[in-house]
Amino acid sequence: EISSAVNGKVNSITIQGYNGLDENLEPKDVLDGNNSGSTLTHSSSVPVTIKNLKITGGSGKPNGTNTLGGGIYIDSGKTLSLGDGVLVTGNTAAEGGGIYNAGKLYLYGSAMVGKKTDTVATSISYGNKATESGAGIYSDSTGSLYLGYKSEEEESELTGGVCGNYNENAINSSAKGGGIY
Repeated sequence: EISSAVNGKVNSITIQGYNGLDENLEPKDVLDGNNSGSTLTHSSSVPVTIKNLKITGGSGKPNGTNTLGGGIYIDSGKTLSLGDGVLVTGNTAAEGGGIYNAGKLYLYGSAMVGKKTDTVATSISYGNKATESGAGIYSDSTGSLYLGYKSEEEESELTGGVCGNYNENAINSSAKGGGIY
């Protein structure tokens, strides 16, 4: 967790994998939640940037009877940027299998939420999974999502994106957003 304990102590935080990318252009370094809640929770007012890191194994932050943000949970009003070499995959939650965003989320460069595939995501082959809404990203009513931006003012090419995610109950009427909700 990136908590409010860092508020006022630093201007920004960058979390970057040390070993770079493998031959398939996937990050060699892994942050694994071991299915014990959200892999990464951001609740600090300090802006955070992540590069060259795989975020996996998250099962979501408990919220009543639901879980939110399997891979990443961004608290209200907080800012997180996912840049080159980031892969958010292998996470599950009720809302926001990959990411639950109540703050500001910037996705740019080769950042990927899910997995690139030539086939449709299924219950056994997917990037991230949700049982309710937003299998890839759930951006709630207080959240802002910027695809192809490093900041509100700075556009940046997005060669990654959001794909290959699976919404378990998308066939039912209440579930929404296999990719983004």
